[in-house]
Amino acid sequence: MKKLIDYVKAMPRYAKVMLLISFSIQVGSYYITMLFARGEARVLTSALDEQIPLIPAFSYIYLAAFPFWVWGLAMAYCDSRKLCVRVFTADVLSKVVCILVFCLYPCTMKRPADADITGMGAWLLKIIYFFDGGEHPMNLLPSMHCYLSVMMCIPLFSRFAEKPVKRGIKVFFCVFALFICASTLFVKQHVLVDVATGVPLAPLCWWASLLIWKICDAGKAKQLPEGGN
Repeated sequence: MKKLIDYVKAMPRYAKVMLLISFSIQVGSYYITMLFARGEARVLTSALDEQIPLIPAFSYIYLAAFPFWVWGLAMAYCDSRKLCVRVFTADVLSKVVCILVFCLYPCTMKRPADADITGMGAWLLKIIYFFDGGEHPMNLLPSMHCYLSVMMCIPLFSRFAEKPVKRGIKVFFCVFALFICASTLFVKQHVLVDVATGVPLAPLCWWASLLIWKICDAGKAKQLPEGGN
């Protein structure tokens, strides 16, 4: 936790503003879009989803995603302005896609009743359900938990990263991102199709971000006078 606080403190002011904007959009995109959802919510639960067991203990990993995202964004934003703006752009693009899908193609699923939730982490999972739509949640496809967790791994391997990151941290981020994706299924917050659309959303928006900034950089280069400094 101390390392996370140190990263946040070390962030330049513009990066802190971007971090605040990012999480504000995330909260808004999840809750406000429920007011604009069009049509009846679709249930995309498959027969395979029915076979996935409920493991309440994974609720700890599910909630651990939030400090994990702050840590990942803080590291990327502290690295350099170039990496910062590219990560921020990719993140915003992903959220825009989520907002559009949430509004135009609303989905839901049936969660287990409180009486069926027992064992380690049961109390925490019940709280998650209570604050997240009850028995019939909304805004499932694509999974924001999955796309954002995968997004945290990409900057660690980017050619725009200037500060070295230890191999152990890279491995941890990749493994923990996988555990977060799995947790969304084991706590019955998402179904397989939510994960299958959330995971590739991160690299697709990252590539789109690189393309946008490549075009921007090319435009700036053309504006410079030939032979100028």
